[in-house]
Amino acid sequence: MSTAAVSGKTGRIEIGTTVAEVVDWNADIVTEALDATSMSSGGKKEFIAGLEEGSGSFATVQFLNKRGAQAAATFGVGASAASNAPDISGKIIITTEGTAVPVDGRVAYSYDFVFNATATIAVS
Repeated sequence: MSTAAVSGKTGRIEIGTTVAEVVDWNADIVTEALDATSMSSGGKKEFIAGLEEGSGSFATVQFLNKRGAQAAATFGVGASAASNAPDISGKIIITTEGTAVPVDGRVAYSYDFVFNATATIAVS
């Protein structure tokens, strides 16, 4: 049986009309669990789904200069359709831009972001 593992080497980020030359990215989509326990819960805690939020970070080899701006973004694994790999998209606000300048390597730019409203996960 072949593995279902996917290589990250074809990952991509599209922010508005900019296709970033990406080094890495990560995104977390979280649904808040609201305590709905009552005296009818039979001594067991019960939860219901609450608000959804998402955040993440990425690194590129070019400076984007988009801190504070809202933009449509798509974060893709870029693997084949058979891989069951997700594309995560939505409107983001870049909250942090960072720069690392090593003496013996390439300059890297890092970004933190939050999703503004809903993030959509599409599995191919």
